[in-house]
Amino acid sequence: MGFRGDRAIPDLGVGVGLRTPHVQQVLGDRPPMDWFEIISENYLAEGGIQRANLESLREGYPVVPHGVSLSIGGTDPLDADYLARLRGLVARLRAPWCSDHLCWTGIGGVDTHDLLPLPMTRASLDHVVERCKRVQGELGVTFALENASTYLEFRESTIPEPEFLAEIAERADCGLLLDVNNVFVSAYNHGFDARAYIDTIPADRVVQIHVAGHTDRGAYLLDTHSDHVKDDVWELYRRALRRCGPTSTLVEWDELIPTWEVLSAEADRARAVRDEVLGKRVKGQPVDLASVQRFFTSAVQRPAPLAEEGELAPQVQVLVVPSARGMTPSDRLEVYREQFWLRHVKSVAEDFPTLAWALGGAGVFADLAREYLRARPPSTWDLQRLGAGMPALVKEHAKHGADALACDAARLDWAFMEVFDAPDAPAFDPRVLAATPEDAWPAARVHMHPALRALTLGFPLIEVRETLKAGAPGGDRPLPAPTHVVVWRDAACFSRAVAIERAAHELLARLAAGEPLGAACEAVGAHAGLSEADIGARVGTWFQEWTQRGWVSRVVL
Repeated sequence: MGFRGDRAIPDLGVGVGLRTPHVQQVLGDRPPMDWFEIISENYLAEGGIQRANLESLREGYPVVPHGVSLSIGGTDPLDADYLARLRGLVARLRAPWCSDHLCWTGIGGVDTHDLLPLPMTRASLDHVVERCKRVQGELGVTFALENASTYLEFRESTIPEPEFLAEIAERADCGLLLDVNNVFVSAYNHGFDARAYIDTIPADRVVQIHVAGHTDRGAYLLDTHSDHVKDDVWELYRRALRRCGPTSTLVEWDELIPTWEVLSAEADRARAVRDEVLGKRVKGQPVDLASVQRFFTSAVQRPAPLAEEGELAPQVQVLVVPSARGMTPSDRLEVYREQFWLRHVKSVAEDFPTLAWALGGAGVFADLAREYLRARPPSTWDLQRLGAGMPALVKEHAKHGADALACDAARLDWAFMEVFDAPDAPAFDPRVLAATPEDAWPAARVHMHPALRALTLGFPLIEVRETLKAGAPGGDRPLPAPTHVVVWRDAACFSRAVAIERAAHELLARLAAGEPLGAACEAVGAHAGLSEADIGARVGTWFQEWTQRGWVSRVVL
């Protein structure tokens, strides 16, 4: 029967990538759509709103995970934690397959969060085959490898990409995700025949097809997924359908995301093309791959544009083929360097809105973000963790460290990031309070919810952050005022913050550190000058508030 027949790979029809602006509309209205693709990395956390949304989504639609961080071509070891989380995601979704890209994303513990190109050599091919075998074995479902858009070619490449992919699929016994937009983009950038590429791909290995929009930069096309699918790409899609037959098709739109109605109409066009088509059917010496990747990673992390006569120019000239459209090897590598900085500065900025305001605006913050990324390059697939070291950098930085307001802003922003996808935990049942003998409480150990952080700040910043997140200016710098803050994720998976009194904050901190309830109350009462009766009454009120807000996970008596 062939690969797809033997694996019983379903044709899901036409779907779209689920993106944040459409989540609530999709979950609320349940609009007609054949299936959804999700970015795997957005749903690997153990708890939080993303996981809750996914559980709701899969009740009504087939969902297939598509990754961007596997680094199947990388020479660093495969990330065991990432694979374990991905295996769990695939199992929860009961996904018929899982996909990622023919690329690498970093080396030596650095993650560029980009889909970087491989030299198409025999050594690269052997390397990818062995890693594909392991990934497919660990996931327990068909693994599909996608052709990525590329902006440079290596001089050492000896195997055309469609033949490269075909041999990987055959030897690893895996599937292929044919992105016809990426074929068109790369064909333009490198001067090969996109139609011949489609005709060479082994049709029976193609389990999914992508279509998307791209951006014309003149000398090259950039795979931005920021516009409608171009007419030339629709023609390639028709050609792919004639070869592959009924194949699950996905419309990607990741930047300048339109309304759901516009995206749905683009899926309708893909469906019309499917119906239209399917209705008519009855060189050189080998290079060390790790060395190439170390050089590439170093180049894209450089803060300044790559100069044609700079120190890297000789090695770029050796490794990279000039563009038929007038781009030098350095120009082509510069595409990846530019995207590295745009992507990561934007990501850090989204995570630290209060810090950017405290520093005086986006320009000053962008400079700090670049310094941060130079000092602490991305090292994991999880962009949610990218800014983990920012509060420490702000505190230590010679220029910004003396600014206590900026230090507090960074700590508050990062607390919101930490609780966003912290592990889920059951809420404490307040009925236990009434059912427990009074003499048992002093020895009780109170466990706070893992999605909770307690901070002591020197400035009142909660209202400033809420104003900024609502899209309004943050206003004037507040006067110093010690503020005890709790940041948590509520039952609806929204991150919130509230100021509490100092004594309550101290008690919460002591309980979180593992002190028995009786000893913690005694210490807090002594510090606050409260009698045993007073502290007992206050603790009763606090505990009621904490349980209502879901701060308490369990009590061990």
